[in-house]
Amino acid sequence: MHRDRRHVRPRRHCGKRKLVVEVEVRTVRLVHERQHAARVRQLDNRLEVRTDTVIGRVVEQHRHRVRVLVHCAANVR
Repeated sequence: MHRDRRHVRPRRHCGKRKLVVEVEVRTVRLVHERQHAARVRQLDNRLEVRTDTVIGRVVEQHRHRVRVLVHCAANVR
């Protein structure tokens, strides 16, 4: 399932009639604060997500960029 709650579904390719699955993958990053972490798993749909993946919420996305910029600026002299 995408972040905006759309499902990843297979589609038929127009030219050769092959089944194609479109998946969008973002880079992996660490979650520093436990209260902002969420587990990816639904009890009623266990086969869709095979592991208990921990992801960061959207609220934390911009905060990480600011920390990186501040850290890099502090090291440049």
